[in-house]
Amino acid sequence: MSTKKNNVFNAVMDDEMLTLLQEQIEMGKKGDRGFKEETYTAVASAMTESSNGTYVMTSSSVKNRYKHLKQLYYAMKELMNASGFGYDPVSKRVVADEALWNTWLEGHPTARPLKTKSIDYEKMGLVCGNDMATRQFARSSTSAPSVDLMQESSNFSNSDDVPIRVDDLECDSKGGGTSEESSLKKKEVRKRARDVEVLVMGMKESATLVQHALDNLADSIKNSEPHKRIGDEVYRELMKIEGLTRDDIDVTHEWLTLRKEMAAVFLSHGDKKEWEKNKKKRQKMKVKVISRSTDEFTRERSQDLQRVFRNYDPNIRTQEAATEYVRALNAAKLDKIFAKPFIGAMDGHIDAISCMTRNPNQLKGIFSGSMDGDIRLWDIASRRTVSRFPGHQGAVRGLTASTDGRILVSCGSDCTVRLWNIPVANAMDTGVSSDSSEPLAVYVWKNAFWAVDHQYDGDLFATAGAQVDIWDHNRSQPVNSFEWGKDTVISVRFNPGEPNILATSASDRSITLYDLRMSSPGRKLIMKTKTNAISWNPQEPMNFTAANEDCNCYSFDMRLMKEAKCVHQDHVSAVMDIDYSPTGREFVTGSYDRTVRIFNFDGGHSREIYHTKRMQRVFCVKFSHDGTYIISGSDDTNLRLWKATASQQLGVLLPRERQKQEYLESVKKRHSHLPEVKRIVRHRHLPKPIYKAASLRRIMMEAERRKNERRRDSQCTWDHAYTAIS
Repeated sequence: MSTKKNNVFNAVMDDEMLTLLQEQIEMGKKGDRGFKEETYTAVASAMTESSNGTYVMTSSSVKNRYKHLKQLYYAMKELMNASGFGYDPVSKRVVADEALWNTWLEGHPTARPLKTKSIDYEKMGLVCGNDMATRQFARSSTSAPSVDLMQESSNFSNSDDVPIRVDDLECDSKGGGTSEESSLKKKEVRKRARDVEVLVMGMKESATLVQHALDNLADSIKNSEPHKRIGDEVYRELMKIEGLTRDDIDVTHEWLTLRKEMAAVFLSHGDKKEWEKNKKKRQKMKVKVISRSTDEFTRERSQDLQRVFRNYDPNIRTQEAATEYVRALNAAKLDKIFAKPFIGAMDGHIDAISCMTRNPNQLKGIFSGSMDGDIRLWDIASRRTVSRFPGHQGAVRGLTASTDGRILVSCGSDCTVRLWNIPVANAMDTGVSSDSSEPLAVYVWKNAFWAVDHQYDGDLFATAGAQVDIWDHNRSQPVNSFEWGKDTVISVRFNPGEPNILATSASDRSITLYDLRMSSPGRKLIMKTKTNAISWNPQEPMNFTAANEDCNCYSFDMRLMKEAKCVHQDHVSAVMDIDYSPTGREFVTGSYDRTVRIFNFDGGHSREIYHTKRMQRVFCVKFSHDGTYIISGSDDTNLRLWKATASQQLGVLLPRERQKQEYLESVKKRHSHLPEVKRIVRHRHLPKPIYKAASLRRIMMEAERRKNERRRDSQCTWDHAYTAIS
């Protein structure tokens, strides 16, 4: 049968252990230095045997428990020696006034268990006290010393071998006597010895109680007389101080009486009144309170977060940098996990989509024109057609809307410019698709048109074709025309900050700036390849970006057009269209390589690339008015809606969600230069044709770079040789 170990002592086990140790003391097993190891072993064996296998006690457990009880006894003994404390043998607890208890516990916090714990003080004094029972009082066959009751009571000995004086009952070893007389005398001796033993036991108990009472009385007299004498002297000195009320005297007297050291300082102080003032100041300085504003710590709603205080000292938060790095790494990984930029496609056209423009008065409205001459107004939210504008007999090359959002201007390869009335905003909410009425005006010209753009503030719009023509809403003929060269102008765009300035690109690889206030063109820049589209930065009107046939985009400052401010590269085919975000911090491009890319306005490489299996060559791209979405039109007759931020969560965000996203974005931006974060942020899965074309393009560019370096080194060598010969 297995035994269960249980060395957690309770009151019954403590009493049993004390009883067994008491028996060992009576047997004389307690020496000058306490109990020996065999004593603890014997007690442990006896306790294990008495438990009937309930627990197995070891000598170390008994020894440790004995040390604990011994410390408890000395603490209780010190407490009993103090004035005002007593012992109740019925409840076995220390009794005193509550105020005295509180005062004592302030200076002796470890004595708190003695206030509520029941302790057999007499038995613990016998076992744990300094006195001990030795073998000098054990009864032998040759001698029997006399009983010393005071010594026995002070030693708290309960030995069974009680010393008894039996000199008058001893047999005469010399004289002898008969055997019968000897046996009768022995019986009488044993009987009288038992009677004396009972008498001695009672006397010992009485002597113990008397001795304990005398000790307490002596301690009380010892402690109370000086205490009372000091209290009387303090009271007399307080009465001598002028200006103290009766309450002040009583409070100070009570405070000093409970603090003997402070009372001695008070009595030895020369100026008692000054000491009293300083004492009040010291008491005030010792009071520590928490002062806080209720308005700052009260929540308006139960859902509000509790205010949390943080110490941002870098010496305390030594791991803050590592923690933020891990957060940035996790934020970058989560962006890749939740990156689902494609929202949906809008189909309805039956030919390739060639151009797009936004509705200035409606956030969710977008106009599109196709190669078959069809013009449509789309509701981005519901992804459906709201209105159709039939009329063009050829491809629609350009679309633009007036600043007030009332007139739509379209131009096409059929040599016509048409003005349409834009439906009111309520028409988009009806859910009914309809064909618009006849155009407001049709302007027929002698050449085909390639692009059109409206002035940001005014009634003028410009068309691009064989030349740049400036039109007015109310006139059927151009009010002004600009021509610089004989090549076709393929794009035109007004400056958003300077309404009289516009930029054009032509098939002769030129980019030209015009000012309507002048009769001749302003500046002209020749590129290496043809520019397909131009877009002005809405926040920095002096800057514009050109989309070129050489797979790159070039940003220029119109004040200094000698060289590009930045070259944006990553496309592997011609860039067909470009459009800036309303924030001016990024722009979107559509390319002949069937991808849509997003660039930072000053970034050399794209931060995002969008593509699908079904999407073909992209001819036009636009940002939404709020910069949240991107609309692309491609050769597969579909408009596609994308998120400007691939991992952005759609819908309304709670304040806590928005704050967390802003925090993660800032942390990710702060650590974007680190290799691991940078690798995760820049990594993209590309279609196989684009990946191979990009690899080939990198190889070609690297070869060209090496070729230029060798050519430069060779030129330097020839120059040095020519100098040496000459």
